[in-house]
Amino acid sequence: MEGLSSNETTVVGDEAEDIADLILYFGQGDTFSTCSALQTLQFKYKTTTVPATSSYLKKTIQKFADTVQDFEKEFSEGTVENKLSFAFVTNGEFSDHLWGAIKCLQAGTEPAEKKAKEQFDYLEQWCNERKIDAHRLFSLTEFRASTRSLAAQNRSLRQTVSDWSAGVDSRAKARLFGLVELIREKAGLEGQCNNLVKREDVLDALDCEPEDLFPADTRFIDVGEIVERTALGNAAQTIKGSSQPVFIYADGGVGKTVFIQSLAMHFESEFVVVVFDCFGGGSYRSDDQARHLPRIGLVQISNELASRGLCDPLLPTDSDRYGLIKAARKRLIQASQTVNKRSGMKGVLIVLDAADNAQIEADNRNEVAFPKLLLASLSNEPIEGVKLVLTSRSHRMETVIGASEVVRFELGPFTEPETSAFLETRRPSTSSLELSTAIERSRGNARVLEYLVGSWDLNVAGTATTTEISVEELIEQKCEKIFKDLHVAGWSDSEVKEFFAAISLLPPPIPLDELANALEWSRPQVNSAASDLAPMLELVTHGVIFRDEPTETYIIETYSNEIDAQQAIAQRLQDSQVSSMYAAEALPHFLIVINDSDRAFKLASSSGFPKSIQSEYGRRRLRLARLYAAFTLAVRDTDFDRVLSLSMQLSQVASANAKGDQFIRRSISLATILGDRDASRRLFNDRSGWRGARDSRLTVAYGFLGENEEANIHQNRAIGWINWYYQNEKDDDPVNRSGPDASDFAAVVFLSILNDEYVRADQNLANWNLRFALSVAKTVVSLCEQHEALTGSSLLQELAAFASSKKCHSIAMQVSLLSSQCRLTSKQLKGVARAASTLTQKTVSASSDQSYDHEKSLQAAVAQAAVAAIISNSRQSSARILSLSEQEKPLRYDYGDRHGTGRAWIPVLSSCVGAWAKDEHVTYHHLLPREVKVTRKAKAVDSEKTLMSFLEELVVVQPKKRGKKDKKSGCKEQFNRTECEDISKGIELVLNLVRPLETAILSRAPITKSCVKQFLSVWESSLRIGIHWRDRQVRENLARNVGMGLLKLFLQFSQDITKDDAQKLVDLVCNQQFTVQDKLNILALIVQRSCLHDLAGAFAQKISDDICKDEYIEQRGENYSGLAAALVMMSTAEAREYYKQGLSQLDQMGGDDY
Repeated sequence: MEGLSSNETTVVGDEAEDIADLILYFGQGDTFSTCSALQTLQFKYKTTTVPATSSYLKKTIQKFADTVQDFEKEFSEGTVENKLSFAFVTNGEFSDHLWGAIKCLQAGTEPAEKKAKEQFDYLEQWCNERKIDAHRLFSLTEFRASTRSLAAQNRSLRQTVSDWSAGVDSRAKARLFGLVELIREKAGLEGQCNNLVKREDVLDALDCEPEDLFPADTRFIDVGEIVERTALGNAAQTIKGSSQPVFIYADGGVGKTVFIQSLAMHFESEFVVVVFDCFGGGSYRSDDQARHLPRIGLVQISNELASRGLCDPLLPTDSDRYGLIKAARKRLIQASQTVNKRSGMKGVLIVLDAADNAQIEADNRNEVAFPKLLLASLSNEPIEGVKLVLTSRSHRMETVIGASEVVRFELGPFTEPETSAFLETRRPSTSSLELSTAIERSRGNARVLEYLVGSWDLNVAGTATTTEISVEELIEQKCEKIFKDLHVAGWSDSEVKEFFAAISLLPPPIPLDELANALEWSRPQVNSAASDLAPMLELVTHGVIFRDEPTETYIIETYSNEIDAQQAIAQRLQDSQVSSMYAAEALPHFLIVINDSDRAFKLASSSGFPKSIQSEYGRRRLRLARLYAAFTLAVRDTDFDRVLSLSMQLSQVASANAKGDQFIRRSISLATILGDRDASRRLFNDRSGWRGARDSRLTVAYGFLGENEEANIHQNRAIGWINWYYQNEKDDDPVNRSGPDASDFAAVVFLSILNDEYVRADQNLANWNLRFALSVAKTVVSLCEQHEALTGSSLLQELAAFASSKKCHSIAMQVSLLSSQCRLTSKQLKGVARAASTLTQKTVSASSDQSYDHEKSLQAAVAQAAVAAIISNSRQSSARILSLSEQEKPLRYDYGDRHGTGRAWIPVLSSCVGAWAKDEHVTYHHLLPREVKVTRKAKAVDSEKTLMSFLEELVVVQPKKRGKKDKKSGCKEQFNRTECEDISKGIELVLNLVRPLETAILSRAPITKSCVKQFLSVWESSLRIGIHWRDRQVRENLARNVGMGLLKLFLQFSQDITKDDAQKLVDLVCNQQFTVQDKLNILALIVQRSCLHDLAGAFAQKISDDICKDEYIEQRGENYSGLAAALVMMSTAEAREYYKQGLSQLDQMGGDDY
């Protein structure tokens, strides 16, 4: 908007910027070098009605010419001609002579009329003045004149955008307002630095997602080589010659679906064809599918046309069926008119395959099927240039047609030549006798022929009979075989009928083990029965599903109406509610199909749930399904008493699951691997957070599931939304506006690493400021560690190898690996430390960062990385890493804090590592408070007593108080007596605690179990066991916090820890009033030692008991998540159990509706 792209790298003059009111970038890029085509548009408003002459275009033509020359300074003439084009749009009228001159310049000819020649000469002259060929420039330029006035254009645009939603509701108005505001901002002052309107901008303004625009994909199965039908020409003539919809009908197995695919290919040169698959590969009966609904089918068809640039899109809406069909008709009219104007095609052809299946499912659910609705509309009021074709079984056609007028076209079976062609592609060596037998037996039915090819020796070759066999007979033979096998196994007729009734009525896919449990059959018997129906009954990941419409139709028509079988199945499903998850989920839908209102009403008030459902969310979701089934049947029966009662219950149960959803969002990796099916469903359906949050979450989820193609799709979307956010960042509400955080960036970087794109991930981290890059890298390292533990990969090891190489330019990644408590060997740590030491010399220190860091996250990461470097590598590497940030010393408050959370530890650690990096022992002056200047006298302090005296002698200048006559400023003691004692005793305590670790570091000796034992002895002596938190002393709080930090270092770097010492430290942590988070940190380190796994399990149980005592439920859930994350390195089963407990705790709270 208003100029070239803000990302444009090509240097152009002011003329090119001035002339560009709007620029359209085609393709994937937003610069001239990256796009596939670029069109510059200028809009000019004319106030007078006098027809314009060439002078009206003078400045425009000159600036267009300058633009061409600017681009040719950096690109070849051919590239510019292939990419660049112009458009001039005005409401003014052009004179006939001007139009004649323009058309001649575009065609490369000269006008015959004198006045047109004058206009021609002026236009050519202005091009020559800019040293550009007039014919060349005008061939790149499109002129549009006599457009509507500004007010009319404004009204038209507003109407168009409102029409994108079906119905004029509040949602449509909000979308209109959002889009108008977007364009205004991009064209105004706010868009000067970001004038691009991208896909993410439009989706945000319209408040929808890409998958909402295309809700139903096509799922045709591959049938091999297709035979060209002679009926194709007849059907094509019928369709072209009819003003009414055409209904193609045929018996089962004739090949309606394959025929309409051929028909679509036949019409590609004459019509724009859209084929909608109502059968959906058999999934149309699934609970989560609703292909028959107008809000699914009409939106899919309309947006397929819109994606080809033929009409306006149709956005997801809550409008009723009348609003939707009205909106769909508008799209069809637009598409037809656009096709007529743009090309020589005859219009639009909409093909609805298996419309009868959509009608059946709609009837079962007491809903409206869009094929019948669209047919009625186009039958009653045809649209010029729009053809509608539907397919159906012969005997089910009338249920779709209803009162509509259609032209019926019967599709017959294969002719003899077609049968021969079919067999030649599948059995090239067929004899004339075999061919004759196959023709006689199949009567040209494609499904029968396919069966005969598969059983050639039995049914065709040799002396096989020539008796005709139909599709129904084939399927009946298979069913009879199953009957006989089950009879031999001892099953009665009623039980066998239940099997067929079950597979015909239960929602697909049907898990075989669940089907066996629900029917009280053995798994082998169910497997045998299902395999006998293959390949017409297909086994997929989650169970069996009909991919073959004739088989499904036969079984449904033959067995679904068995009342006794229906009731027996319903009763068995009801009896299996506690033991079978599938039975519990399938029963509500099953009751709708068999129209059992009384049983559904009783089920709605049932408290029986499968034992596998441990979460409140799962129970709530199942209860909603039961209530909805009862509600649907009550509406169908017009039982208004039940409708009212069920409506109230539905509103009560349909409460939010906000707290449980937040728990799942806290760790996407754990939810994906440790969560149950409900947790996964919630994760994938969660659309909360800023616009790109869902794509970031799904990037991680699909990455952990190993579905990298899906992960890449969501990664690209997340990147687009992140860029969109920062390009559109506003200052109106910087506090409350939600946006991407470190976890969103980490998701993108993590997938790059998972895809072995280390350089890409490294470049991103290297480009960000150190503090933010560290927060991202910390999350990435955690994800890599969890990926190793949960999937058995070596992702963390590969990342460490890359970070140790010269290819790594991100100091944040190296520091995060060193500072994390992940499972890296000393050799790996040494390699990373060496690489980090080299890279720090090229890295700008972050000490100049003036932003407030109250958590001291940067100092903490750098100090912990420096410790790892000095232990695993050298003092030099440690000193260089420390230089990355300012290492602040403890405050006076840190030594006097009685109940704090451990702010002293990081400054103490920094001070100690700073001394060790210089090969110095930590002494009193290293730990002096930040407020004390380190002088020679301070360095001379060598005992607690002398330190006390030194502190008491310190004075500070007291500023003169306002209003006092005395001009002299007084002096006062810097610390009072209590503060001096706290600081002296605190420093003495710290020196005693760090001495065991210091001895090992300065001697360059490994940290052994004797060092651990010595530290535990000193630490235990500084703690008082079993005291109340109100009785804590300052010294004890400091000992608790600093000791906890040192304990984590010993657990991380010690070569060996005995079980006795491990048990002692666990007892110390459990007996003292440490936080749950402290205990979780210790547990995460203990589980890394396989010899301590028994101890870790018992410790985890104690932590779980402590978590249960927490009255703050949200904190309890967060701690359970941390417990699961700690244990995942040791036992996935235990981690899963604790994760479920945490989710259950939060789900019990319900929503935020008080």
